[in-house]
Amino acid sequence: MKPIPVIYTAPGCGPCVATKRWLQSNNIIYTELGPDEAIKAGYKSVPVIEYRGNVIHGFDIKKLKEVFPE
Repeated sequence: MKPIPVIYTAPGCGPCVATKRWLQSNNIIYTELGPDEAIKAGYKSVPVIEYRGNVIHGFDIKKLKEVFPE
């Protein structure tokens, strides 16, 4: 079974929306968790993506392309 990335987001977060749109446009299925879960996981800001041992903070196109190659 292929692992599914987890993205921590918050309402009204522009970078969160941009990150989710990028994932969707690249046909990447993800699990979305809210700000309370982000805090519990030890993150102080969102978006954060966890996938296969990688952690991406913010809307970082370069890192997204490295972690999710076409």
